[in-house]
Amino acid sequence: MSEVNRKLTAILFTDLVGFTEIMRQDERKAMNILKYKRQLLEPIITNYKGKQLKEMGDGYLISFPSAIEAVKCAIEIQNTTIDIPALNLRIGIHIGDVIQEKDDIFGDGVNIASRIRPFAEPGQICLSQSVFESIQGQRDINAKSIGKQTLKGIDEPHELYTIDLTTSPEDLPPLQEMVYKQTAHKFKIKSFASWVAGIMLTIVILFQAVEFLTTKEKITINNSIAILPFENITANEEYNWLTKQFLQTLTFKLGDSNNFEIIDQHFVINLLSESKAKHAGYVQLGKNLNTNYILHGSFTIIEDEIQILTMLTNVETGQIEPILNQYYEKENKKTMWENLSNTVFEKLENIIVREDS
Repeated sequence: MSEVNRKLTAILFTDLVGFTEIMRQDERKAMNILKYKRQLLEPIITNYKGKQLKEMGDGYLISFPSAIEAVKCAIEIQNTTIDIPALNLRIGIHIGDVIQEKDDIFGDGVNIASRIRPFAEPGQICLSQSVFESIQGQRDINAKSIGKQTLKGIDEPHELYTIDLTTSPEDLPPLQEMVYKQTAHKFKIKSFASWVAGIMLTIVILFQAVEFLTTKEKITINNSIAILPFENITANEEYNWLTKQFLQTLTFKLGDSNNFEIIDQHFVINLLSESKAKHAGYVQLGKNLNTNYILHGSFTIIEDEIQILTMLTNVETGQIEPILNQYYEKENKKTMWENLSNTVFEKLENIIVREDS
């Protein structure tokens, strides 16, 4: 008989408010919303070390190595979807003892997490007492009690909390206090660091002198970006022309930057046409293209608007960073092209300059 694998795990449940009614009225639209939700949320979940265990209709069951990672992931999800009416989410989080079996989990910890979720208002996050206690000391996370609540199928009432998603600067330590602590810490280690720095400086100077004498010219390698065709998730081929248009617009605009260079589109398209490349992840694809970054995205049509999602994958670290999540009127194409290219251009420059500094 195999040994039962028990562990303390942070469990996050999501559900999509009003999805049942959307499914009843327009099944095709509901399926497009689910597909769009996956594209938007899964990179965020991955960034916070979450493991998606189940997709139950419109909801996710996700495990995290810590309550802090789970809560920060939930906050980013809600902040990302706040202006998307079709993605009105409720999130419940609990940390407790669970039984793991392959890629699934069971136990009271899972049951409690699923019962907490309904106490979150649309767009909110609800926490159990154990999660609240785990995030104490996180100055950027504010939670307030909503009292003891009776959970369906659970005997004892549980104290629940909701996250305040607004920024609270007054909860942060005063700037003078932060500077004082940093200065005091530096002063304590200064005497030890001084002689270490002297030795290191000597080594660096010698190394640079050798490098200068043996190198005739300095070679500068720019950051490179491969732009992938945007995915049409509307299930309507009528809008396939947008895929090519997005590609051309961004390639033309980003070509103006001195901070990065664009991988030739013919090379990208040819590689994507290979069957193995189609199923490769963004990191592997980036390595095949010998590029630093992959810019990718998708679009969907919701009534009279085009919703565009753009993300950037760092090939070296595997980190995926949201760049753009915006609605545009279908009829106002000129504004859409200009805003899309300018916004993506500015954010990419900020990210790449930040990572290089």
